[in-house]
Formats: sequence, structure tokens, C-alpha cells
Amino acid sequence: IRNKTITVSKNQREFVEIGRDLTQPIIDVSGQLRVGSEPEPVYAAVVEPTKNFIEEFRQILERQGIRVLKTSIISTSQYSNPELARVKSPPLAKLIQTTNLDSNNIFAEALLRILGVQQPSLDAVETGLTAMQTILTRLGVDPEGYRLVDGSGLSRQNLVSPEALTQVLVGMANSPQFESYQNSLSVAGETGTLKRRFQETTAAGIVYAKTGTLTGISALAGYIYPPYYQPLVFSILVNHSNLSTAELRQAIDQIVILLSQLKVC
Repeated sequence: IRNKTITVSKNQREFVEIGRDLTQPIIDVSGQLRVGSEPEPVYAAVVEPTKNFIEEFRQILERQGIRVLKTSIISTSQYSNPELARVKSPPLAKLIQTTNLDSNNIFAEALLRILGVQQPSLDAVETGLTAMQTILTRLGVDPEGYRLVDGSGLSRQNLVSPEALTQVLVGMANSPQFESYQNSLSVAGETGTLKRRFQETTAAGIVYAKTGTLTGISALAGYIYPPYYQPLVFSILVNHSNLSTAELRQAIDQIVILLSQLKVC
């Protein structure tokens, strides 16, 4: 772990960024945390998930006194009953909440594949993307406004316009599942990836949104409930910027704070 974080005073901004080198087992942590702040769980991608699972499983067995002489990865199709264990999934609303509130890319990729496994003979990612496009079309999203290649959005081959994101938000606002969907979004200054943003501003507690971050890219989209104006849908995307993530977020936050102060003339 390469720790580049610093401790700052209680009145300074707080943010943490996690990255990793996929060619070697190194995790980079950067950002700044206020003195005395609470711990915050974060996630990083596992380069070899199958090998990682096997090694973790082997260690668990050996801690129980079961000696493991050899491990290997084989196809299970030759066995009639290969199941060794089963984990009951939480309801979908809970999975989506973890995906959006914590910006959990692993959950996002898994949910895409769940959409795709309805046709087990085909590639789960491709069929999942096809299913997602069908759902987005039903919501009223223009298929010309986006191009998706994965579930997490980490690939730079993904393309989406701000208009397409607002169409998603409007479509979900008119959906029977809207309450579950909105509850999965971070609340400004209170929960999830927005917990440390918008604190002590007019946007705190009235903005429900999802963040998006890559190098040179910062995004925020969601709902605003101004006390003296009608509810708003917004989508802000910044591309190809040489500014730091902190500077991009500060600019986006200023726009959102202004929107939260709108009043009927």
C-alpha cells in the first residue's frame, strides 16, 4: 500500500481516492482526512479474482485444520453437482444501494452479468448490455446518447451524454421503483460518496446524486429538492481536464449549490 494521504484540520475539505497498478500488487491511496475522522471502507479491483478466491479459501480451510496439498482451476461442466456452498443474496434494492451509495464497481459488474445469465449459452456481458439497452429504451433514453461496454463505467470506451443521464433520471422518477432508486443515491453532506461534500451548504440534505470519477473526468448527476422551487434533475460532466479531481469537484459543487438556492420569481 502506497499511502499518500495527509491529515488536515477539522475545517478543511475531506476526500480519499483509491487506485491500483494492475501489473503488480500495489494499491495507491491519496487524499486528505480530517483529524479524528471516522474510518471509511473502500474497494479496489482484484487482478486475478479466481486465484484470489482459491487462495483465500485455502487459508480458511487450513485455519480449520484441513490441510490443502494442491489447488487448481478446472471446468465444472463435467460434474453433475459441483455446488460446494451457497450464499443467499440480499434483495435487489439492497444490492443497488451498495452499488450507488458506495460506488461499488464490483457490484455494478456483477449486476450486469446477472442481467445476462438469463441466456447461459451466450456471453453474460454482451447479453447483459443488450438487456440494459432494452431497459433504457423503455425509460425513454435515446440510444444515440450513450455507448456502454461494461457495467462499472471504468472503461474509457464508455460514452454518455449529459442529456442521456437526465433522461435516465426522469425515466426513473416516473417509475414504480423510484423510491428504491432514489434511496440508493448518496445524499449531499450525509451519506455515501457525498458524505463529505456539500457539508454546511444549502445543498446539504436536499441533493440525491451519483458521482463518477476517472483521471481527467468528474461527473455528478441526480435530483435536487430546493425548498423554494420545484424539484430539479441535473447532470454535470467534465471531460479531458488538466485540473485535479479536487478542483473539478469544487467547480461542480458550486453549480449544484447555486441550483439548490433557486426561488420562484
